[in-house]
Amino acid sequence: MFSGSGIGLYFDRNRVYVAEMRRTSRMELIRAADVPVTSEGNFPHDPALLTQAIQQAIQKAGIESRSVSAAISGPDAVVRYFEMPLIPKSEWSEAVYFEAQKYVAFSVKNLYQDYEIFPDRPQKKLSVVFVGARQDDVDKMTSWLSAAGLKVVSVEPVATALLRVLKEAQPPKSSETQALIHAQEDGELHILICKNNILLLAQDYSISKLADGSLDFDSFLSEVRLSLNYFARNFRAEAIRKAVLFAGDKGPLAEWGEKLKGEIQMPVEVINPLAAAGSKLAYSSGLVIAMGLALQKVAVGKKQTNLVPREVVVAVQKKGPMSSLEEKQMLLKLAGIEAAALVALVLVTHFIFMGSQMSFKKTVDTFRMSQAKLASLPGGMASMQELNDKEVFLTKKMGVFSSLIDKRAYLTLKMSELTKILPSHIDLTTINYQDTDLTEGKKRMQLRIEGRVQTDPSEDPLAVINQFVNNLKASEEVMRGMNQIRIASTRKLPDEGYSLAFAIECSLSDAEALTV
Repeated sequence: MFSGSGIGLYFDRNRVYVAEMRRTSRMELIRAADVPVTSEGNFPHDPALLTQAIQQAIQKAGIESRSVSAAISGPDAVVRYFEMPLIPKSEWSEAVYFEAQKYVAFSVKNLYQDYEIFPDRPQKKLSVVFVGARQDDVDKMTSWLSAAGLKVVSVEPVATALLRVLKEAQPPKSSETQALIHAQEDGELHILICKNNILLLAQDYSISKLADGSLDFDSFLSEVRLSLNYFARNFRAEAIRKAVLFAGDKGPLAEWGEKLKGEIQMPVEVINPLAAAGSKLAYSSGLVIAMGLALQKVAVGKKQTNLVPREVVVAVQKKGPMSSLEEKQMLLKLAGIEAAALVALVLVTHFIFMGSQMSFKKTVDTFRMSQAKLASLPGGMASMQELNDKEVFLTKKMGVFSSLIDKRAYLTLKMSELTKILPSHIDLTTINYQDTDLTEGKKRMQLRIEGRVQTDPSEDPLAVINQFVNNLKASEEVMRGMNQIRIASTRKLPDEGYSLAFAIECSLSDAEALTV
């Protein structure tokens, strides 16, 4: 391993990629290799076959170091941008933790998480890029790499690794907002929008395939447009000035770059990161991601996000792989931290999702009353039967919390899905999610979507609304946790570019309502 170099390892549905990078006046690709994973197209891969492929890739590249950076991809990772008021640095960690819960689709107690903060003192705000991944997924990946004899010093989303490559391959103008489009040979598509090296939006898609097995350009184009339109609607103060497509000089992706120039209303630049790193290897989308991971160790500037718990990273860097006893001690320590976080999570989640009839205050008061009754029993001591009754009571309450945390339908995922199925003639104005308390201790979830249909003589506005309803019905993600949908209201609008306002309600029937 060269002094001052880093190792990145990435695997997709078909292959394992490894790269060793260093940075002098520019990024340099020192060594690289990729090998197929012979798991008969199954994904996730068979751990034994994946471990074998990883070892083969490391050996093929001639890499001696066993410390690597890895990536979590697609739905297993979350990247969110949000803003907060300018607050003291000592308060950042706690503020980010609670603010991120508004944007994160996963149960926070099951996430490894990290963040980057970019202070804007003139505007008196903090720009935050929050990243996270399910602990089970990170732990599973690190166990696979450990089985191959590697030490995992960092794990991050694919999006942050790609942004690092973009920064090195083509440093953007300081005030320029641009989109990065990265299509992989296996059909995975990553779309990033950034400004000043700050990741504003990161979305992952799958490109459809044609009958001959090749990737469908129309599917690719549709996903690109969806992301650009979503950004335009949610970041109205920003305008994307340029799109960058990672691709080689030859092949389908290079041709897509030319096609894309005629399909979206902005300049498109095709960049080959391997060439920018001084390599003559053929372009490989998976290798580009491995390059970005390897650059984490030698990146210039701010600290890099890392989803591996810091205690584990320090132990690996100082001592190499931990013994079984040390691993158990570390897990116990982390479990204590997670237990404390879980208590805070349960209280916050309960406060947010329980309605006025099951308020946080009421739950706390009920609990205090039960404790007061227990403490005031005759003789100053409860009987075994009374203790058992209290245990049953508390178990039922914990069941409520578990239902709210583990069975809830995540609004963030639903909103992401809405951008994909929204007809082009509809603009949404309001999305409201609520839980309604029913009799017999049951709750019903309800999602209300309000919007307007654009005026178009060639389109029947009612037909457009019905099309939207059909799209909603067909979407498993939107209807998750609900089984009913109806058009609640329609209203004609004055001629201001819109012809009809509407409200659609999705809900869970009373018979299927969640018992609390």
